[in-house]
Amino acid sequence: MGFCPVAMAQKLSFGIVGGTNLTDDFRTLRDPFTYLGNNYTYLSYSDSRSFIAGPTLEIGLPKWGSLEVNAVHRTLKYADMTDSPGTSAPFHASVPTWQFPLLLKYRFPISRARPFVEAGPSLRTYSNPSGSRPSHYGITGGAGVEVSAGSFHIGPSLRYTRWGSDDRPFRPTIRNQVELLVGVRYATDAGTRKLFGEKFWLGVVAGVPLTSDFPPASVDVLAYTGESTRFVNFRFVAGIMAEMGITDKLSLEANGLYRRLHFSTGPEVVVTWELPVLAKYKFSSSAFKPFVELGPSFRPTGNLNNSDPSHYGVTGGAGVEAYMRKLRVAPTVRYTRWAADNRVRVSPQQFTTLNQLELLVGVSF
Repeated sequence: MGFCPVAMAQKLSFGIVGGTNLTDDFRTLRDPFTYLGNNYTYLSYSDSRSFIAGPTLEIGLPKWGSLEVNAVHRTLKYADMTDSPGTSAPFHASVPTWQFPLLLKYRFPISRARPFVEAGPSLRTYSNPSGSRPSHYGITGGAGVEVSAGSFHIGPSLRYTRWGSDDRPFRPTIRNQVELLVGVRYATDAGTRKLFGEKFWLGVVAGVPLTSDFPPASVDVLAYTGESTRFVNFRFVAGIMAEMGITDKLSLEANGLYRRLHFSTGPEVVVTWELPVLAKYKFSSSAFKPFVELGPSFRPTGNLNNSDPSHYGVTGGAGVEAYMRKLRVAPTVRYTRWAADNRVRVSPQQFTTLNQLELLVGVSF
């Protein structure tokens, strides 16, 4: 495995991004009904604007390009009401979401206040859907301007996201979303990749699940006849990792792992992304460093096939780090306890195994 020296010398910056949405979250629904011989209307509509906020990471690329990753929290809000007697006050509800845009950014070197454009895919996970099923995937584009003050960079931007179609929603979201955001970042030293004296690591992670994805079914709810075939029958986990040192023994690691959940009753799969954010503690400062890690995990899903895996869990793990010149190799065993699956309006529903165990190996530099 080789790495580009130019890429290794680029700056990394960390910070926060915050703002608000400029478009409504949900479509307006009107449903006439009759009660005691009188005609009334049920109305569902998008509620107030939301505050958007979360961490951001940007990796400098050659010339004026960079790669930016955000993890921002946004709450989708709606209100229900009817004009029938005794129910005039609206009922307010919300759907908490996390958005994970991965954006290529280009700055125009025309002044100290540098305009930029950005574009890339976005992932989204949610909890408490409240009758909605927002899409987990979309495409984001944006434009803004960045001003630098020493190692700090401030960049207001306007972003547009086109989300995919909702999954059979009772309360449909609006797919076209516009957000006004402001990012504040702190840049590390070029070439050293250090933030406040500690190194920032980048790499890849791969491994295999050690537990089944679905418990044995009492009946073949996804009946399949004939020979079972898959393009990739091997169960695997793979993705990228980033780790930020806090002290010489404490660090914060985030992964983006692709994993397909395999049914035991047929060739169908459920596509997932695992996004653990883990605090890691190392017990030694020698060449071999045992460690433990713990933190929350997020999981966007797709291709559900009569299932709806939960999007939140807690992950813990243990492993050891070994160093080979500029490379670091870290085999790890991880356990994740996922929350209970979301209920879907299909029968019968396939439920996932909530206790998941994985064997992973990370290689970083």
